Amino acid sequence: MNFCTLYPEGNKGDLFRDPGQIPYNLAKNFPDIVSSFVACDIPMENALPRVNRFSTTKITRWLNNNLLTGLIYLACHARDIDWLNLYHCRRQTLLLSRAYKLLNKRGKVYVKLDAGFQTLHKLENDKEYLNVFRKIISVVDVVSAESSAAVDGINELVERKIKKIPNGAFLENDNNEIARKNIFLTVARIGSPEKKDDLLMEAFARIADQCDWNLKLVGPIDRRFNEYTDSYFKRYPFLKDRVIFTGNIDSRKDLSSLYRESKIFVLPSEYESFSLACIEAMQNGCYVILSDQVTPYKEFTNDLKYGVIFEMGNVDDLSRKMIATSKINLNKEFAGEISDYATENFTWDKICTDLYSILRDY
Repeated sequence: MNFCTLYPEGNKGDLFRDPGQIPYNLAKNFPDIVSSFVACDIPMENALPRVNRFSTTKITRWLNNNLLTGLIYLACHARDIDWLNLYHCRRQTLLLSRAYKLLNKRGKVYVKLDAGFQTLHKLENDKEYLNVFRKIISVVDVVSAESSAAVDGINELVERKIKKIPNGAFLENDNNEIARKNIFLTVARIGSPEKKDDLLMEAFARIADQCDWNLKLVGPIDRRFNEYTDSYFKRYPFLKDRVIFTGNIDSRKDLSSLYRESKIFVLPSEYESFSLACIEAMQNGCYVILSDQVTPYKEFTNDLKYGVIFEMGNVDDLSRKMIATSKINLNKEFAGEISDYATENFTWDKICTDLYSILRDY
């Protein structure tokens, strides 16, 4: 079986997310699969540990147009592909699927939606978007979303049932014991409007005199966020040593260590179809606080056993949840239980085993 993920806009980072990890782990785990990840902005050399039946292909972007680039690639290679893997509900996905089916009558298409509450809202309120989605599912063979909430919501809108295929995490973990500290941690593109880091910082300011915790924000910082942070520290100068911006952490081993020394991972996003950072944190034993707009919050928290949710945008509710969770005894046993749950449910080996069964049924 030749499985190809065609993702023209993909970059090196996507090798460590679902566009790269799905073909990589299919080839790694199943000897009857040869797979490839095809994108424009990836290194010529494979950045992942070598697997004989997996390859990356760097292609030229034609006229700065991802659709045209994908069509040209398919014109040359469609007949060699048994399963074409595409992403997102959009016209590009529809047109590439149609072109592939014309060029390879026996070929099959798998579309992974990356869908969350925002997708559901758009399907319910944008007739053109819903029309494109219905055309996509009439052409392709398998469609999946990442959470039960997304799958159930979409299945109520269309006649055909879609599959649930979550994402997994790719993080080096040497399992060394690290003493946990009183740290609220978030990992994101800091300052991106949808991440609501300002809400998190305001909530922390409200509880800072009630606890001996620090707040760490990990990730590249949006320059537009500097004005807010300058204002924040003028209002709360006593928090300069307790609200810590680490910047981006390229070393995945170092990031793993930071997860394991923290107790609570916070994701206050305005919307989130999935969060690899949350899974990485849980695999390293963190308890989580999530906004109710993190679509898979039920799966992530195991029905609130390993985390809590708050009303998105409600700084009072987030403050209360931060104080409440700061009193949880995150001992070695409980952290290990969280880690085992996340590892069992959100690793690429398991996810790709489930996907492989679906593909073989066709």
